Amino acid sequence: MVCQRDSQNFYFYFYELKSEASERPPIPKNVLHKVKNIRNACAHNNCILNHLYDKSARVPSAIGEFAKRIGISINAVAKKLKCPALCEMMCVFYCLDILAKNAIRSHDYNDLSENIEHFYEKYYSLFEKNLLITSSIDFLKDSIDFLKDSIDRLKNL
Repeated sequence: MVCQRDSQNFYFYFYELKSEASERPPIPKNVLHKVKNIRNACAHNNCILNHLYDKSARVPSAIGEFAKRIGISINAVAKKLKCPALCEMMCVFYCLDILAKNAIRSHDYNDLSENIEHFYEKYYSLFEKNLLITSSIDFLKDSIDFLKDSIDRLKNL
């Protein structure tokens, strides 16, 4: 069994082995670290909603640029991505965007979109009075919809 840290070390070792000395890996260490954090939170069934008030996340420059590229305003990047959970989820989207083929990305974004729609139908009304939760869910939905639509646009070219 390979743990997350070992797979990250393998990624950097293999990249250094196969690339030019001056090249940087496509996914920086600080981004992979955030992916590991959200993976661990999900694997251990942590309540991510409890951490939406935390605004201590340092947004990696690659993630800030990615967020702007997918149509997220600078204001939203400054506000929403300061939340560690939202920043970590955006890091997952970034890694998926870089590493996965279009068919896999399309499948994953469709699944995420369906899950968000299910949440809206069943549970969104329970949180209507909590602006932090609803705006965070809206932020995720908008991000996923944009990424999903960008894959769909590529299919039609």
